[in-house]
Amino acid sequence: MSAICRLLYASKAQAFAHARHRLLARSSILTISRMNNRASDITGALLCGSSYFFQLLEGSSDAINATMLRIHRDHRHSSIATLQRTSIQQREFSYLSMAEIGLGGQGTWVDNLLPLAHQGHGPAVESLHMLLLRCAQDEFDNEPVVQSAGSRMRGVAGEAFHSRPALAS
Repeated sequence: MSAICRLLYASKAQAFAHARHRLLARSSILTISRMNNRASDITGALLCGSSYFFQLLEGSSDAINATMLRIHRDHRHSSIATLQRTSIQQREFSYLSMAEIGLGGQGTWVDNLLPLAHQGHGPAVESLHMLLLRCAQDEFDNEPVVQSAGSRMRGVAGEAFHSRPALAS
């Protein structure tokens, strides 16, 4: 089994004058990411704050490198900071080509953590990583829309998931 790479990064999101434009940009990022990630066998999750993105990617080192090159060329991201890059034995998001963790009305505390994570503040990075894991786990526990710690997991109606293996009987 080849090594799996996990990369966590944060970036500043492009500022938009209207919320509608921000939603359209986020939708475009997710649609293209899911398509590219499935083709490259990358899994992960994206947390969209009001001014920052926080993303976890899992896959081969080459696939992660190619993905990060695309992200660096994308005008919707700036000030991209790699927060963690490590080899792992098992994926945490093995069934998700790209889960979207969006902030609900109580997202202020997460929005406050995002700039700290972007600066490489370890506890903020770890807190956001745990939030991604919790939201993904809640989804696998068959909760249709996750309301966990002020966050919602959306976009999981099939297109975000890799095919799940059959359960052994």
